[in-house]
Amino acid sequence: MFRTGFSKSIVYLLAFLLGIVFFGQILASLINAEAFVFGTKLSGAQAVVYLFGNSIIGIVLAYVILRRARLGTVLSLVYFLYNVLAVAITNLQLFGKFILPPIFVIGFAVSAIVLLLQSVELKPNDS
Repeated sequence: MFRTGFSKSIVYLLAFLLGIVFFGQILASLINAEAFVFGTKLSGAQAVVYLFGNSIIGIVLAYVILRRARLGTVLSLVYFLYNVLAVAITNLQLFGKFILPPIFVIGFAVSAIVLLLQSVELKPNDS
């Protein structure tokens, strides 16, 4: 699907970012069973289920990206956007500050770049 090694390496970077998010959320659920979702506090079993579910979705997306890059990239864009909005809205409600989560913003940006590269590479040559 990809013509350049650069495009392929960015796809691997995106899968790696999803892996980091997976391990981070698993650790968070094991260390402190507490999560905030759009300003609502979850604790105990609810938080573990939410964090575990969110992390499983991320690692499944990493697998999908490696198998079907276009579909995985679109889904990862939605996944990172959801997490950016969830954290930003929570920060706004709890602290009154609009703070963006760096790992999810980077993931969103990389997803957008991969999607852009895929659309450019799929266009037929004008020669």
